[in-house]
Amino acid sequence: MIGTTSPAQTVMLTNSGTETLTITSIAISGDFLQTNTCGATVAIGPSCTISVTFAPTMQGQRTGTITITDNAIPPTQTVSLTGKVLARRR
Repeated sequence: MIGTTSPAQTVMLTNSGTETLTITSIAISGDFLQTNTCGATVAIGPSCTISVTFAPTMQGQRTGTITITDNAIPPTQTVSLTGKVLARRR
């Protein structure tokens, strides 16, 4: 429903590399909001959580992206997001 925020869904960011992951930014686009437990670094092996909610501003299919910028190769990782607002039946 427009103007209503959905319950959160989670994305896990895991450092499976061989050195500490240094996060420069976590950005989100579209009709989505995020909070996270990542901090500036993620040690080798552990994960952090990105919680995503859908806060639609219009009806129909809505898309967005989480963009994580860090010191990994490649230095940008993305997660595609999709939400849909159906027309209310009367």
